[in-house]
Amino acid sequence: MFPAPRPLLIVCLVLTTAAPAHADSGSFAAKVDESFVTKPTTIQEGIGRVHQRVSTESTDAQALYDQGLAHLHSYRWIEAARSFHAALRLDPQLAMARLGLARAFEGLKDEDAADHAAQEAHAASGAASDREQQYIAAYALKRKAVRAQSVDREAAVRAYQNALDALTAADESDAEAWLLRGNATEGAAGRGQGGDETSLAFYQAALRAKPGHFAAHHYLAHTYENLGRPPDAVRHAKSYVDASPNVPHARHMYAHTLPRVGRWADAVAELEAADRLEEGFAKRDGLPPSHDWHRVHNLTVLGLAYLRVGRDDDAEKTLKEAFDTPIPDPLVQSWHSAWPEYLLVQDRPSEALEAARTLSARASPMLQVIGAALEGEALLDQGDPGGAARASETTRARLAKLQEEVASHPRGAALVWVATEYANVLDSRRALHANADPQWLTFVAQVSDQIAADPTFDGWGVGWLRLRRLERDARTTNREGLAAQLQGHLDGLPEPPDAQ
Repeated sequence: MFPAPRPLLIVCLVLTTAAPAHADSGSFAAKVDESFVTKPTTIQEGIGRVHQRVSTESTDAQALYDQGLAHLHSYRWIEAARSFHAALRLDPQLAMARLGLARAFEGLKDEDAADHAAQEAHAASGAASDREQQYIAAYALKRKAVRAQSVDREAAVRAYQNALDALTAADESDAEAWLLRGNATEGAAGRGQGGDETSLAFYQAALRAKPGHFAAHHYLAHTYENLGRPPDAVRHAKSYVDASPNVPHARHMYAHTLPRVGRWADAVAELEAADRLEEGFAKRDGLPPSHDWHRVHNLTVLGLAYLRVGRDDDAEKTLKEAFDTPIPDPLVQSWHSAWPEYLLVQDRPSEALEAARTLSARASPMLQVIGAALEGEALLDQGDPGGAARASETTRARLAKLQEEVASHPRGAALVWVATEYANVLDSRRALHANADPQWLTFVAQVSDQIAADPTFDGWGVGWLRLRRLERDARTTNREGLAAQLQGHLDGLPEPPDAQ
């Protein structure tokens, strides 16, 4: 007998399991290859202009510091670290460059290196101005919040936010302080991608302090996309890319926003431009294609865009390339799931099973959950409901383990939420195949509602593949009402103009 449905996403709501201190340094921390971040660099054009006066007599060190700051605002962590290292070669006492290194290592998920650089910034702060010392002290509070146990994190985040509030109150013309304060609305690990209504005022204040600041436009594009306001997201993304046309993420972010306003061809062109830039940087500097967390993300979104505009051969080639390219950031390795999900939609369960088992064999705890769930779907499509049931049990067990491992991680709830969706899709499909209790139809509808509600390309892009699988199952098992509801969700997602 098929079991009663679990409460939807219940595991996301009970992140209370105790975890050891510094849990965020375990499975989801990375170790950066020092040769990547210390490579010499030169001043680059087309990456966005920013200036924050720091305590150095070297104009070249100042320029390299500013460049590193610009890279940070575009999530180009390795390029940022290279610029800060170059500045430090010219002025070893430049404490703010060491602070920049800490922020770059944090972006790269090398938490130990981030802490070490932050400590070095503090040690060098005697030669820094009072305001620079405030920045360094504020960042130390951020690191404390990142490292805090979940029960202590709210207070630690508030202390960090208070330190940033003091910076903005002392100098309202300091755009950098306003930008950091906007990031901090997302919590200890905020970096501008998860903004909401509370973030807007801080980014708008940054634009008042520094009209045209490309980073404010960047973070506003993310925020408005999250809020489901596509025209505003497009407007700010366009300002961002106009100011930084040689930044892969700028091209990618603009593309992110365009399908919602029907501009699929432009979105594909921007994603292709981002891919060319990333490939060019890697070749120019002798770095492997996998050196940057953003590489696979952009390839995946590009492959999904190709699929939606009918370029099926390009879609398959690109999604497979993304699957075969390692992801250095363990927090975003879920992007590797798009390839087996594509194979499931293409009704190629044997290949999907092989790809899912490849995911399960990888070290990431989140990928082990995802791999087991997709393995269950492939077995279901091969006519093996017993194997799918066992895969579901494995998925839920791994999900519980993941929950324990990330209980004190600043992004723990989000990680569990992402992994849970795969488990819920598997159990929804199993219920449809098994003609299970009608309660499960409500569960399936809730799962589909949640997928369709995501306003970002990240969510509904891959969500389209999941809704397709659910709609196919509902249709083939003669659940016409549910199939119509799922088709309505699919129709509500952005379609290319000639598909509308």
